[in-house]
Amino acid sequence: MKTDPWEILKDSFRTVIRNRCLWMFGFVIALAGGGSQGYNLWVQAPLSGGVTGLAGARLSSFVRAHWIYALIAGAVGLLVGLGLLCAGVIAQGSAIGAVAEVEGGGSPDVRGSLHWGRNAFLRFGVLVIGYAAVMSLVAVPSLLYWRAWSGTKQMVLPCLGGFALGMGFVVFSILAGILLELSVRFVVLEGEGIMESLRRAVNLFRDWWKEVLACWFYALLIGVLNLITMAVVIAGILENPLSALFRSAYDHQSPWLFSLAIAAYFLAWGVAALLGTFFVATSSALWTNTFLELEPVAVPGMHSP
Repeated sequence: MKTDPWEILKDSFRTVIRNRCLWMFGFVIALAGGGSQGYNLWVQAPLSGGVTGLAGARLSSFVRAHWIYALIAGAVGLLVGLGLLCAGVIAQGSAIGAVAEVEGGGSPDVRGSLHWGRNAFLRFGVLVIGYAAVMSLVAVPSLLYWRAWSGTKQMVLPCLGGFALGMGFVVFSILAGILLELSVRFVVLEGEGIMESLRRAVNLFRDWWKEVLACWFYALLIGVLNLITMAVVIAGILENPLSALFRSAYDHQSPWLFSLAIAAYFLAWGVAALLGTFFVATSSALWTNTFLELEPVAVPGMHSP
């Protein structure tokens, strides 16, 4: 490598600061949930009690008595979710291409960088959906294990087995997240197919595992800072007003108040995405710059997709 991981992190920070198109892409990525280390309000990880838990409990009770409203809300939610998934995939691909253009001496803008995301959309989307599906399947043995031991009086064996399964899941999730980050860059920057991008990602990780793990660690730290920011702003400022709105809508059984509460929830979601913009963009730039250091053939703008 030409530079050490710390230098790559600093370079990624400067790249995001100087290129406003990455701010826009970062906002969309954060709004859609980010990559393998993403965050959005649907997860509610840092909230004590969680607005989502409260909203879910209130909504379930309300929709049982207003099924038409529930049907409309469900359809809108499905459309919004699919739209955000597509927008997030295009934004991530565009951000990867924009950072590569910067490293190649270019000055990317939003419109000019979108071709990276559009051209890689289907392959990138398949990788993201495949990642989510694999992670869900890998979690099944742990769930079955705990269900099999639930209700028994034994403690040592279930705990040891649970710990082993838990650690295995953590290690697998880290490796899967790393391979996702590397493979999507092969897809976006080198136009590789799905299987070939995965094969090359495995080889790249095998050859440069220390540098890749250093990148993952810095990306993890960026994600932790993001979560802390979310916890302070969302839990400290927005949770109480949102909870009060849902509570009032439930108490009055008012569809209008519920509509207002859901609109406020989406507004808070947007605020969370805005706050996470810089963190998400920097993390994406860090992965891309690390990839470009390890795979110099991609450095470019030399072969446009």
